[in-house]
Amino acid sequence: MNKELYDSFAKLNEAARSGVKHKLKDSPIGLRLFEFLEKGKNRAFRNREVVEFVYRSDLGKIDYGVLENRYFKLRKKFFEEYFTVPENTGEILTEEET
Repeated sequence: MNKELYDSFAKLNEAARSGVKHKLKDSPIGLRLFEFLEKGKNRAFRNREVVEFVYRSDLGKIDYGVLENRYFKLRKKFFEEYFTVPENTGEILTEEET
């Protein structure tokens, strides 16, 4: 799933990335995931890497399993809200993106 997240982010053009970043302006956690994906060079990152980056202020205070579950929900939200193209745009999504 992390590879798909990275690939979906990499396919966004600058305008789309700017739009996603604007939508995330009130979500510091969402912005951290955006930053992680933007700076990331390795598409095969591990859950631990992203959880430690995104939830760095909560490490040690909250159980890692809880933080990992929060990341899974955030990742799902990114796919559903930020990486899908509305049907009326005429753009075609690959099987992996639908």
